Amino acid sequence: MKRVANIFSNMSIKYKLFASYMFVILISFGIFSFMNYVIVGRDVEKQAIYSSGKIVDQTASFLENRVSSVKNVLNILALDSTVQELVNRPDDYYYENIGNWLVDSQRFTKLFYSTCQNFDILSISIYMTQGLARLSETDSYFLFERIEKLPWYQQMVLKGELFAWVTPKMLNVARKDVVSLIRLIPDPKNISEYKAALRADISIAEIERILNQALFTSRTLAFIVNSNGEVVARSLNKTNLSLGEIIKGIEKNISSQEANVVEMEVGGEKLLVRTRNISDTDWYLVLVTPYKEIHELNIKTIKQVFFMIFLIAPFTLIFAFWAATSSTSRIKRLTHNMKKVIEKGDFNIELDTHSQDEVGQLIYTFNYMLKKIKELLHEQYQLGKEKKNLELKALQSQINPHFLYNTLDLINWIAIKNKNEDISRLVTSLSQFYKLSLSKGEDVVTVENEIEHVKAYVMIQNYRFDNCIDLKIDVPQKLLQARIPKLTLQPLVENSIHHGILEKEDQKGTIIIKGEIIDGKMAAIYVIDDGVGICEEVLEKIKKGEVETTRGHGFGIKNINERLKIYFGNEAGLFYESKINEKTVAKVLFPVEE
Repeated sequence: MKRVANIFSNMSIKYKLFASYMFVILISFGIFSFMNYVIVGRDVEKQAIYSSGKIVDQTASFLENRVSSVKNVLNILALDSTVQELVNRPDDYYYENIGNWLVDSQRFTKLFYSTCQNFDILSISIYMTQGLARLSETDSYFLFERIEKLPWYQQMVLKGELFAWVTPKMLNVARKDVVSLIRLIPDPKNISEYKAALRADISIAEIERILNQALFTSRTLAFIVNSNGEVVARSLNKTNLSLGEIIKGIEKNISSQEANVVEMEVGGEKLLVRTRNISDTDWYLVLVTPYKEIHELNIKTIKQVFFMIFLIAPFTLIFAFWAATSSTSRIKRLTHNMKKVIEKGDFNIELDTHSQDEVGQLIYTFNYMLKKIKELLHEQYQLGKEKKNLELKALQSQINPHFLYNTLDLINWIAIKNKNEDISRLVTSLSQFYKLSLSKGEDVVTVENEIEHVKAYVMIQNYRFDNCIDLKIDVPQKLLQARIPKLTLQPLVENSIHHGILEKEDQKGTIIIKGEIIDGKMAAIYVIDDGVGICEEVLEKIKKGEVETTRGHGFGIKNINERLKIYFGNEAGLFYESKINEKTVAKVLFPVEE
């Protein structure tokens, strides 16, 4: 866990924001999915129960319309004068004249045919106690004795009912693809007795088609059962549900005329069973839905939700990455420019601020900071320049030029008078040395002036140290007119004498002043001595600017380097190289005008 935290803490802000956005989005999706599963699951179950009720009501209503239509047809036929006439015709009427049977048979056939235009009715037949059926039974005429002893008929007579729906099994007929509606026709002379019965055959396939339309899942089962527990018709879909166990479980509901919802378990499977009576019949419509199917509807809904989430996810990723990138691009640009300031010292940077948010305020503060630093650097530069000028002027002011020159001239005159040429030359060199040092108050002089200054200084030192110094000058004519800050070369020569040559055992050596122009833009003047050299430790301090002065002899190395940079800029400077007991090279680098 700690390792993951370390990895996260070392990530860039962009990826931290991206990861945070994605974490929030994933958590939101997770909570949404869980709540959706719980809430939608509950709602789907309620919706399934509600839908099954609506489907049962609609299917039952549709069947009731069909039943009513068939019932109306039989009522019309039962009251038809032709039917009343023919069912009351005596047997002798046909025995005496067979032609009468043919005529009446055609009348029946024509009447039944016109009635069968109702598409719900496959065929119509009649049971008779006398008349046509007594002479000869056909597919349309049957003897009444066929049904008189059947239980359902006796039940009708007992209850005084005119209509009954019967199955082929109840009629004891071979045909299995129909269900029939029986309509009894009372005797006009004694309405408590029945002389005939009409039978309308309805296709079970048509009822099955209606039941198939009631299925709202693949394993939903719809069927019609009568009051005897006999299945009249069922939906055609394949299912392993046991009708017998289901009917046994709803026996109490079959006797009720109201719609009922029952939960039961058959074969280890939980079922939702809804029943409803079909009006004017002893039929009950039963719709059975396994709870597993309802849960699958829930899962299907969840899958649809996840599918939508996966469709949205790529756009969410793109948006999250765009948001993270746009939020951090300005910070990244700010960081990049900070590095430029730190690594290259470039303070000429100003970032645009397009907004006033926290990042915009940070950029504004950064710009303000750079502006103040530039102002402070410029102020420091001016103060440093003024400080060096004041130091130089303070040094120069310590010498009263006129008094010094007059005194040196007096000494020179006395030396000449006494014919002492050495003293005369020494005083002349000293006078020239100070004149060049003061240079009429100018801060910048020519290289030629600096070299003359060095020559005067070396001549004085040779008088002092018995001509131990051999000075060689190798500077091109073009470089002699270049201008540099005064007192640049003399302190370097002084260092070469005191810390190089005089440190040798014989205290003798050579100093070479060599110059060159590099690429027409930069000038380099080398002060080379063959003294004892400089050790690595001291050389490193010189490079770091930690050596202030050279034992009190003139201007120090750091002072010369700073004055060169103040006058020429950072490209100029003083650089040292040395090899112990071989040589030391002081390199003065500065730009020259073309």
